[in-house]
Amino acid sequence: PPERRATPDEMKEGMKRASSKEVLQLESARTWGAIVGMWAGVTLTEGKPVATEATATIPVVNLPLTMHSTFELVRHEECASGERKPNCVRLRVTTRPDEAQLAVAQRRLQEANGGAIQPLSEDGLRVEDRYEVLTDPETLRPRWAEWTRGADIDDSDNGTHDSTEMLQSRQSMRMRMIFVYK
Repeated sequence: PPERRATPDEMKEGMKRASSKEVLQLESARTWGAIVGMWAGVTLTEGKPVATEATATIPVVNLPLTMHSTFELVRHEECASGERKPNCVRLRVTTRPDEAQLAVAQRRLQEANGGAIQPLSEDGLRVEDRYEVLTDPETLRPRWAEWTRGADIDDSDNGTHDSTEMLQSRQSMRMRMIFVYK
């Protein structure tokens, strides 16, 4: 609804925060981690995913957030089409933040922006990041890497119990990088 939309000044401030040094550094660290960092020194067996937890700090609101991740070696594949040997491996990690901590961070972000706090239902915001990389297992030299982020928002129980004000949304973003070596 128009009364819930950000004003031009709020949007400008949001853009400023989203392009802060801390946020940009987080994005570049995530890129490096997905391609090399999170796989270095890890031993995986095909068909046996490994679950882990780690804590990350959310820039802007400076809150810790527990991330639940599942690492897996999906399968062995050809490094390039037409090769006869599956010398590369497809690796995948799926990460989901702790939902209760994410709800707290969302409320703090709204407070920091001076906006009205309109809490989502208990499980109203769900976020998942998925990183896949096709790489040489010996060198971790990637052939391609892909990031997919999905977010579901369900505000169907926003305290009003009025189905006319229900907000449901799904957003996703996908980025693929291809590496060519000569």
